[in-house]
Amino acid sequence: MRRILSLGLFVTCPTLFAQAPATMDTLMSEVHELRLAIERSTLLGARTQIALQRLQIQGERVTQAEKQLEEARKGIGEYQKMRQQLTAELKDHESALQRAPNPDARRSLEDRIDGLKRFLADTAAEAPLRARENDMLIQFQSEQATFNRLQSDISQMESILDRAIQQITVQR
Repeated sequence: MRRILSLGLFVTCPTLFAQAPATMDTLMSEVHELRLAIERSTLLGARTQIALQRLQIQGERVTQAEKQLEEARKGIGEYQKMRQQLTAELKDHESALQRAPNPDARRSLEDRIDGLKRFLADTAAEAPLRARENDMLIQFQSEQATFNRLQSDISQMESILDRAIQQITVQR
């Protein structure tokens, strides 16, 4: 009985040894593919982290640019409010001028009225405020465009990942 068993092993062993290289090649190929998949996953994870950090930083830059734009617009609003107040003050002085009882009071009101008219006629003070607003608007739009582009890049990465996940799921 032992001889028959030994003979059976002797006959089947060459078959097993002949299949071993093919099985080993298959295993090596699968190990190689697994290693590549892990490397790709690691690199994609790092790339995703970088993209998310860039998006976060860009979001902060957009917020900062938006604040600067709002400050510039607030400065213009305050300037316009001051002009409105001075216009109302001018009208009050002109009304008071007609009721002024003595020449000294009239002269003082006339001087004040002339000063207010000169100030209100000079629109050069508003130009730097408008220029700053324009610069801040351009900066904000630029930062927002960069933010939108980064969001689009991340959306593309998500799409690629979704397709890869679907392919893996279909293969199993």
